[in-house]
Amino acid sequence: MNGRRLSKVYLAGLFAAVVLGLLIWGSPSHVQGPGAGVSAVALADADNDGLPNLLEAPNGCDSAAADTDSDGLNDGQEASVVGSSCNKVDSDGDGSSDSFESSWSGTATGANPTSLTDTSQSWVTDQWVGYVLRITGNPGAGQTRVIVSNSDLTLNIDPSSPWADIPVTSPYIIQKVGTDPLAACAADAISDNEDPDALPADLN
Repeated sequence: MNGRRLSKVYLAGLFAAVVLGLLIWGSPSHVQGPGAGVSAVALADADNDGLPNLLEAPNGCDSAAADTDSDGLNDGQEASVVGSSCNKVDSDGDGSSDSFESSWSGTATGANPTSLTDTSQSWVTDQWVGYVLRITGNPGAGQTRVIVSNSDLTLNIDPSSPWADIPVTSPYIIQKVGTDPLAACAADAISDNEDPDALPADLN
């Protein structure tokens, strides 16, 4: 893992830690009386992008724009899930926009060797067939599999290539191609945008 990617992982972790801390501090057991409004101010999100106003500027984002770089991913998704930049359309500079490389993100609520379930979703049946499912956090971080079918809540992968580490509660992204929004495809000297069928083995 290179320094740039470590930095992105660190920022995503920092974002999660700060938000969790604010939520705890703002709970009734921590905030009472005149100070009770502090939490609401701290967690205010003027553009409803999932990134609190106070974290927009440190991440280079615009608190008045849900998608600062207009790449199709809102700032909250980029900062906390994907880890890409909210002010760069193409974070890894490979010619493919972050939204092209990351179409959807979420967190699993269950999984088995050949599927992943997210009960917060309401997908259209088989809308993700042929897309790539990438696990971005533990358990099973780094695994990628092609989606062969899906229901409203469940993504099914090729049964001949089951999960090596079942991502029962893992964050994930669904991608149009098997490329990483934080790493240019370099092993075969073909950039991601010129190699739409790139597999995980091609990633640097």
